[in-house]
Amino acid sequence: MPTHFTFRLSTYLTLALACLCMGYSEWEFLREGSVCAGIVIVLLAVSFRTGSRYELSLRSANRVGFVIGSVAALWLAYQFANRRSLIYTLPWPASLLPYLAPLIMVLMPAKLFRPKHVGDWWAMQGIGLAGVGLASSMAEDEMFGLLFAMYTVAAVWSLTLFFFRREAGELPAVPNTTPGPVPVLVTSGTGTGFLGRALGWLAVAAVISLPLFFATPRSAAARWRFVKPQIETGMPGDQTVDLDRTGELRINRDVAFEVRATYPDGRPKVDLSPGQRWRGVSFNQYTNGKWTRVDMVPLMRFPLQLGLARQAWPDFGPSAYYLDFRPTVPGGIPVLADPVLWEPRQSAPVATVVDGHPQFWLQDRETVYRLVGQDASRPVTEYRQKTRPPSAENPDLGPPFEPADTLPDAFRERFAIYRAVNLPRVGEWTREMLRTRAQTDDRLRAAIARAADRNPFEVVPEDYELIARVCEAHLAHAGGYSYTLKLRRDDRDMDPIEEFLLKTKTGHCERFAAGLALMLRTVGVPAVYVLGYKGFDTDGDGTYLIRQEHAHAWVEVLVRRPAPPDYIFHPRTELIPGAPRYVWHWLSVDPNPASEEVETDHGMGDWFSTVRATGAAFFLDFIVGYNPDRRKEAAAAIGDLSSRGGTVAILVLGIVILGSAGRWVWKNRHRVRGTGGDDGPGTTGLPWFDRYQAILSAHGHSLESGATVREHAAAVAAALADSAGTAGAADVPVTVAKAFYAARYAGQPPEVDELTRLERDLSRLEKAMRTARKE
Repeated sequence: MPTHFTFRLSTYLTLALACLCMGYSEWEFLREGSVCAGIVIVLLAVSFRTGSRYELSLRSANRVGFVIGSVAALWLAYQFANRRSLIYTLPWPASLLPYLAPLIMVLMPAKLFRPKHVGDWWAMQGIGLAGVGLASSMAEDEMFGLLFAMYTVAAVWSLTLFFFRREAGELPAVPNTTPGPVPVLVTSGTGTGFLGRALGWLAVAAVISLPLFFATPRSAAARWRFVKPQIETGMPGDQTVDLDRTGELRINRDVAFEVRATYPDGRPKVDLSPGQRWRGVSFNQYTNGKWTRVDMVPLMRFPLQLGLARQAWPDFGPSAYYLDFRPTVPGGIPVLADPVLWEPRQSAPVATVVDGHPQFWLQDRETVYRLVGQDASRPVTEYRQKTRPPSAENPDLGPPFEPADTLPDAFRERFAIYRAVNLPRVGEWTREMLRTRAQTDDRLRAAIARAADRNPFEVVPEDYELIARVCEAHLAHAGGYSYTLKLRRDDRDMDPIEEFLLKTKTGHCERFAAGLALMLRTVGVPAVYVLGYKGFDTDGDGTYLIRQEHAHAWVEVLVRRPAPPDYIFHPRTELIPGAPRYVWHWLSVDPNPASEEVETDHGMGDWFSTVRATGAAFFLDFIVGYNPDRRKEAAAAIGDLSSRGGTVAILVLGIVILGSAGRWVWKNRHRVRGTGGDDGPGTTGLPWFDRYQAILSAHGHSLESGATVREHAAAVAAALADSAGTAGAADVPVTVAKAFYAARYAGQPPEVDELTRLERDLSRLEKAMRTARKE
């Protein structure tokens, strides 16, 4: 029989883990709730340590409850008065959920410091379960999953011990109720073996429930989420980038799109650069930690207009090749190989191929391409891009184009949105950084002098590229910045990128790119923030898989260069006498430090990280995030395994698992109800008890399914006492039940003398029942 100490330990541990679950879930929403969890855990430890020595009377408990209620009322009143509280920043009535957890937690010590009966132990378990259920609505990451699993184990262990101690009569009954039968013997054994039983029952429940959970069809409706969406690698689903997010960035291995690279003669191209960028979408407006994309007037003269009627692929020379894109989710943001190259007076290099005929796209306002016309509303399932290897001297430089206005002031007004920013401290810090680096760089010193001649400080167009390279190097190498997937905010009063540049100096590619773009804008250099992908997975057959984990962010800077000698200007430009002979380019700059690519050491730490990442991915994808798509993926994986001869292996594995679970249940069946149910004599390993069962069964008193040994013994004793012929043996069932509990659960079988007395009692019982039957 489990001791009182072990039972209390399991109960207090369960309640402490429930508080941990609530405190963890509260951290991102209500820090006071996490503090309250810590205080309650300390009170739980004090109550466990002191036991019944410091218990409150009913009057004292009411006073404590009044104080707690008053403090809670004042705290809630303050939250309603504070317009910045969660009540006003989260949807109603879900905004009240974080405030319920502290109220639930304070109920625990209020119960624990009172004298407790059976109902109180039930109430405390109910309070803990309610708190964990509430926490589950506010947190769903893998760490919370671990805490939830620990709570589940402790709760099942505690309830198992509660069952046996209640059946033994060791827990005080509810006041003003009829007391139960006399309790059976309780020994000083620890009862720690019941933890193994609890784990066993949980394993059996998991083996049965998880396959049913995975097989159950999932609803396609959107799932209500109180918690913040999981932060993971990948392109955003909308036209917004929120840099105010915090948490650990989760690696997403889902395939975003597939690219097939071929030469015009059909040969696969197998040597794409490992650092190939795939341009997705650019963002030109930044406000309060968010990048958005707004429409604007055209930036360039469209050099392809005269060639659109040709409807033929542009000529990129003998090194040209095609890229066929197949997005995983049709209708998403089109992605193209960066830089996107074109040829003046020729058709666009991007087209949707329908029945073997290309439907060429048009350039948008920022020189990239989009599908227009009749098919623009249809989801893009496949499209093709023609390109060539970038220039070895300038691999990050886009093709040249002319400004939409040849007059400098008019053109500057057109790209004003690319320089818009309102971060004065970042501007002051950037200028100071440039001045410091200029002390050892003559070209930079001259560029700063030209910028200082303007009021306010503004870099001149011929220095845009130089300043962009200097700022890029500062973030990537010289500024002491480091790459991390753990996103944090220390000062919510600061802009997130201002905090990144001036204080934390740690972040992932989105913060590095945003930091560079805003640094350049503060000194007058036009720049846009670009989201796309970088890298790929391939087997060397010309097919490239670009996954969400390849998502990347960088910056495109508008730079000016002299026009190449063979550049053909737009006819409208040629008509303007004295028009400047320069062109503009989008230059891609990537400020991410080299440490972004983390090498694998294949050591124990790497093994642990791999196991942790795999477990976290399983929990997030197949437990909290299990949806119709995940179910289809799982079914496809099982089908693929079956098609490769894995059906037999799956069946064998299932039979082994179910057989093991069934064997465990059969082996431990007697531990649940004491005897093994209706198995009959000879199954308990206690000959004297088997004889007792046989005697009762022969006279119509078999142990009923669902009844415990003690409950059955009390019922038989009452029946025997009602008959004059058997009243003298009415004490035997209770005596045998006590001995059974001592032998089965306390590990104390009867000694020789006691065994002799039991045999005599059984003989007396058998004789009395036989005599009563004859009469």
